[in-house]
Order: sequence, then C-alpha cells, then structure tokens
Amino acid sequence: MQVALDRRVKALLATTNVTSVINSLTHLVSILKASQRNQQIDYARLAGDLFHFQFSYESANQVRLTWGRQYYSNVESSQTKGEKN
Repeated sequence: MQVALDRRVKALLATTNVTSVINSLTHLVSILKASQRNQQIDYARLAGDLFHFQFSYESANQVRLTWGRQYYSNVESSQTKGEKN
C-alpha cells in the first residue's frame, strides 16, 4: 500500500497543471480511504491550497513544496513508530 501511495504522491508533486493535480488527489484520497489508516484530511486547507496553486507557477511550487514536506515528514514519523514497536 505504501508503494502505491508513494508513487501517487510523486506524480502529484511533479505536476503543475491544476486539472492533473485534482486527478492525482482523487486517486490519493481513494487509496487513503481504502487503507486501514486513520488518516485525517483537512479539506478546507486542501481547498485553500488548490486555490493558491492556480495563482502562478511560483505559488504552485510553494504549495507542492508544502505538500511534499508534510507527506515525507509523516512517512518518516510513521516509519520511526514502526521501528519502536
């Protein structure tokens, strides 16, 4: 499951087209819902991010950078928890 999620996140972070981003997010949400994780999605913040994504190339890059940092920090913390257990 983690491999599929990582692949989708990488595709999401590589695109600059808002339509492609929305498509990638749809797949990511489906994967998260299908997994047994209790992952919370802040849809209000996501909507704001999508709004800002459309302003300019620079703002799109800032949003993607934020998403990447959040995702990979969560991956690292979950891997660390797995090692402790």
